[in-house]
This record gives sequence, C-alpha cells and structure tokens, in this order.
Amino acid sequence: ERQSLLKRAIKRLPDRQRQVFLLKHKEGLKISEIAEVFGCPQGTVKANLFKAIRNLKNSMEDIK
Repeated sequence: ERQSLLKRAIKRLPDRQRQVFLLKHKEGLKISEIAEVFGCPQGTVKANLFKAIRNLKNSMEDIK
C-alpha cells in the first residue's frame, strides 16, 4: 500500500525532479554523474533532488 502511494507520488513530480530522484535513488548514480547526464551544474541537480524529496514528503503527509 505505502509503496503504491509512493510510486504514484513519484509519477506526479515535475519531469526533471522525477528524473533526478530516480537516477539517484533507483539507479544509484552520484550527483556528479547526474549532472553529467543533464549537462548542468551539480548545484542544479542537488536543488532538483531537494525539491523532489520535499514534494514527496508533502504528498505522503497529505495522504495520511
């Protein structure tokens, strides 16, 4: 149940946040590797990852 809710919350993330989150947590890439994939600074990747995690936390809290 909780896993299913998390998957739905991930699907609702903005595209870049979802991509960064999945590359980091599902594929296990490092921040530097993700930055290379997207051709952007590591700070941009970190910001997108932070926003993704914040949005997921908010989504999961709303469901409770």
